[in-house]
Amino acid sequence: MKRSEYEIGQYLFDGKHAFIHDGYVNADGYGVVIGYYENELRKNSGYGNWQKTGNIRPAKGVEINRLLYDIMNHDKRIKCYSE
Repeated sequence: MKRSEYEIGQYLFDGKHAFIHDGYVNADGYGVVIGYYENELRKNSGYGNWQKTGNIRPAKGVEINRLLYDIMNHDKRIKCYSE
């Protein structure tokens, strides 16, 4: 893994959903701290375990607000990506 051009904790957008970036990139894509997997909010269980690919770009305000709203209003425990 190596550091990506984006900052740790930066909100990125994968074309469908915003996610919080872990600051690293590898051959599989950009690392995720928390985001959506199969339309369900998930968190990462460790560096290098979950990456997003595609047309990654910095998230816009409305995309960030949607992610934060979903995190704050999530009524269950947020599962790990691997669960």
